[in-house]
Amino acid sequence: PYYNQRAALLITISAYDEATKLLTETQNLINANPLIDEIEQAKTYDNLGWIEHEYTNYEAAIELFSKSLMIKESYTGVDRLAELGYTYNKLGRSYFEHNKKDNAVENYEKCRRCWVEYYGQNHPVTSEIYCNLGTLYMINNKHIECAQYYNKFLAINKMAFGDEHPNIAHAYFALGYYYKHSGKPHEAKSHYNTAMEIEEKCNGKVSLRNAKIYMNLALLHIQEKAYATALKYYISAIRITQTLYKAQALKMSCQGNCIYNLGYIFALNHDRKNQYESLIRCKMIYTKSEKSSLNTIEAASVLKNVEKFNMTVDRYLNKEDQFI
Repeated sequence: PYYNQRAALLITISAYDEATKLLTETQNLINANPLIDEIEQAKTYDNLGWIEHEYTNYEAAIELFSKSLMIKESYTGVDRLAELGYTYNKLGRSYFEHNKKDNAVENYEKCRRCWVEYYGQNHPVTSEIYCNLGTLYMINNKHIECAQYYNKFLAINKMAFGDEHPNIAHAYFALGYYYKHSGKPHEAKSHYNTAMEIEEKCNGKVSLRNAKIYMNLALLHIQEKAYATALKYYISAIRITQTLYKAQALKMSCQGNCIYNLGYIFALNHDRKNQYESLIRCKMIYTKSEKSSLNTIEAASVLKNVEKFNMTVDRYLNKEDQFI
């Protein structure tokens, strides 16, 4: 149990290589000792599945979560419903990212039923599935249902944790996402800024959520043709991902996405030179992101005709003020 708990903590801080080594040790212990409870094998599959999910290897993640479910369905412990709900939720997330929305809905609903029965409707754990369902409804353009689930997520966590907690920051971030896609940029900015204030109080300025907030604020300012402000937000997001995830191929693809959008801003400003510098930098990052599915998908769209531009690609990262 200790190994699986430690691995889960390592995954939350994106220490995937260290977590994988620990889980390999766990697997060896389980294979060598048949007396170890089967639930530990299921939890090992869960942790390995989430690592694959984070690396965007969704088919591998789905396979591992499905193996976990086969064990948990025959599990008779008092926390059976809690454990089943956990895996249904993770499986739903992987199906969602794999663009299999019907499968995602099916597993989210199974999770909701398990957690409501085990924890109750107004428990912070149960609230997580409300947030996930809200995102799914947003993708399906069901804005009323989306808002209901996001606000329910916020209300439950405020009641449990007060106004300053990472879950509250996530709730405001989700509502910012809702307003952005509902064509209400002012409300979106307000909620994103509130999310950032809470996130900074809880986790400091350098966090993945803040990077995502900067990226979304940049998109809103692009829509308003406030390109200089959008550029500042993208550079802030890049700085955060560099600080947090220098060695992670997955997070390098996040930087690549930011830089790709920098190129888009330069294109809108008819700044051909800096546009192609951004594309070349993006190409270099995607080339290094060996485990990211973006390596072959999005990289292909930026490789075309950029090789003929012999430019210094690191310059704007060190002297970004010259581009603003």
